Amino acid sequence: MVQDGLDLLKTWYDNWQLMDLSLHKCVILYIGNDSNKSRNVCHSYVQLPVKTETSDLGVIVDSKLRFDKHIASIVNKAHARAALIRRCFSKDFIQLFRSFTVFVRPMLEYCSSV
Repeated sequence: MVQDGLDLLKTWYDNWQLMDLSLHKCVILYIGNDSNKSRNVCHSYVQLPVKTETSDLGVIVDSKLRFDKHIASIVNKAHARAALIRRCFSKDFIQLFRSFTVFVRPMLEYCSSV
């Protein structure tokens, strides 16, 4: 089923003379049960790698749709930035607050619904 969709996609952009897919950026992520993991999926005679987790628009998602690794990654990055800001502006509270608001808070708020 996935293979049929990829074949249709290839014929569509061949007919319209569009650019090819960037195969080094493509992965297969099976969500849910493990029944389909044994199938190989190819595009333009290149087998696409099967992964248990991937990053899409900066959000790390795994095959069980859990975001534990994404949350841990964001928290670690935010903690490191906040510590760096604290070392640089430890005396001036206004600069500390502004720097945190500009450099740390957007990282924590991006895809916060996850």
